Amino acid sequence: MLLKHKAYSNSQNPDEWATLKNKIQQIANPGMEINTYKHNENDAKIQVDYKNLTLE
Repeated sequence: MLLKHKAYSNSQNPDEWATLKNKIQQIANPGMEINTYKHNENDAKIQVDYKNLTLE
């Protein structure tokens, strides 16, 4: 993926840029499809003070 990223950022050709953009999107789509929120009632009960976070 790193090589494709470099090719994408270094491309000066709009057609090549569009092709690389499509390839990156095809790679990203499966991850976006499985990245869903799953509500957990136990986690909802936990309160966090984001201004005073600990390692716990």
